[in-house]
Amino acid sequence: MGLGRGAHPALPTHPPPVFPLAASVTLLYNLIMAAVDLAVLAFARRRKSVRAWRAGMARAGIAACLLALALGEDRFGGFRLLAWGVFLHAVVLLAGSAVIWWPARKILAVGSAVTAALILLAATDAFLIEPTWLEVSYRRLRSAKLRGRPTRPRVRA
Repeated sequence: MGLGRGAHPALPTHPPPVFPLAASVTLLYNLIMAAVDLAVLAFARRRKSVRAWRAGMARAGIAACLLALALGEDRFGGFRLLAWGVFLHAVVLLAGSAVIWWPARKILAVGSAVTAALILLAATDAFLIEPTWLEVSYRRLRSAKLRGRPTRPRVRA
């Protein structure tokens, strides 16, 4: 995205680089959560109990939240990690649960698979479609009623 008509030359035209600290924190979070995912799925597979599965899923959610709080650099870093937890690890847990429960409890398996698909659909919209729809344009309004410099309205919609 270069400087088009009406673009402001002082604004960056590319996203800022990913800082090594954020990347290493994200990698650490995802590795720990992958171990949690595997432990929950192995526990549910071994126990074959809906109650144990629910407890494991709840504990994985609590672990995702606590890890995001502990590892996030700030609030935004914590929310970034929580997004990984929801859009990656919850999908992995639900898809794995669908595989585990399919022969014995088909309703639970279908519910898990549909929920995983809906989360993936939301992630596709949030991370692949919506960011490309953003548009920045600049307009100058001049009026005799405004004194001094021209005013530039800012609309974020």
